Amino acid sequence: MIDTVPHVLPDAQKILIFRMLAQGVVAALEGAPAAPAVSAPPAASSAFLTLVGHELRMPLTVMRAALKLIEARMEDPVQGRLAQSALRSTEHL
Repeated sequence: MIDTVPHVLPDAQKILIFRMLAQGVVAALEGAPAAPAVSAPPAASSAFLTLVGHELRMPLTVMRAALKLIEARMEDPVQGRLAQSALRSTEHL
């Protein structure tokens, strides 16, 4: 569900915290160590990670279920292996 309710803009400190957290996520996904950041308040870090985790897990869960159904219905061995490969990739994430 898309949130269409207007919200108050975050202040400059929160924007800076979100930028640093986003840089850490990008660095983690690219395999590079994150640059040391200013200590973000634990609540902001926790809320951000919870939100990001939820936003990634939901579509991956749907994709995994669909791939399991596809894999179970595959009659062609090549297509079955492709479905297994895609399923392993989602498990890795």
